[in-house]
Amino acid sequence: MSLIGRGATGAVYQFNAFIAVKRARTGEDEQADHANEQKIFQTLEKYSPIPYLIRCYYQRPQDTFLEFAPNGCIATLLNQY
Repeated sequence: MSLIGRGATGAVYQFNAFIAVKRARTGEDEQADHANEQKIFQTLEKYSPIPYLIRCYYQRPQDTFLEFAPNGCIATLLNQY
């Protein structure tokens, strides 16, 4: 997997042409923030997909498998079409 970027709570890697993986950092606060983010994705799954939000495909305690937007953000990708 190749590194896409790092943030305050984790790092994001490109898994394949369609999926990115966000991995939580090892600190207690960072892991708690990552868990809260995962809860938000679980809430969003209860509703119809929103085209302007990255979709979550799968979650593990330390990893979140997300839609990969190769042009930097989903809004830019959608504007191409």
